[in-house]
Amino acid sequence: DGTMIKYEDRILRMYLNMTTLYKKITVPDFEVIRLELLEIVAPQLSQNLKFWDLPFSEFYKSCPTFYNYMVENLYGFPKLFRFYNIPPGGELEPHIDNHANAKNKIAFNIPLLGTKNTTTDYYDTPDDNIESVSAGGFGSLPILVIKDRSRLVLIDSLELDQPTLVRTDRIHSVTNPNETSRLVLSMKLLGNKFEQVYKGKLD
Repeated sequence: DGTMIKYEDRILRMYLNMTTLYKKITVPDFEVIRLELLEIVAPQLSQNLKFWDLPFSEFYKSCPTFYNYMVENLYGFPKLFRFYNIPPGGELEPHIDNHANAKNKIAFNIPLLGTKNTTTDYYDTPDDNIESVSAGGFGSLPILVIKDRSRLVLIDSLELDQPTLVRTDRIHSVTNPNETSRLVLSMKLLGNKFEQVYKGKLD
């Protein structure tokens, strides 16, 4: 009955609020990897694009340190390599990547430029404040967006100061208060838990 449904909703929310939302990762030779990645995206940066994808072949060919790191530490190669270039004072609005049944719930985010003092914020909100829109999702699937931002409840914040595994199946946004752009590589991984996608040590 209605009472049981409300009780189950509360249990589900308790579980979601206990879920670890991100894991910061220590990456050997990270500065070498960062410079490799910046070199291959120089053309897109010169065009001031907001976001773009690159094929796996680009990393295999031009980023040997990064490629070897992926081979050694990921259970499967990422299904999407997307660069996000958030302009000064800009933001990535609150959203959930894809629908509830999507297989990709984890991303591996690599800070490249201007991430200091920026935040990735995680929220909770009632289910009736979330709607599906047919744009931007992994594999051309819909994403979930927020109807009324005033009903969001902030539950955690993260400064992307090192490579980090993040959950993308929770409401999250990015804010860049800086006077410079914020550039991040976000790699889509197939899995429900950090341990399912990452071979390396998870502190």
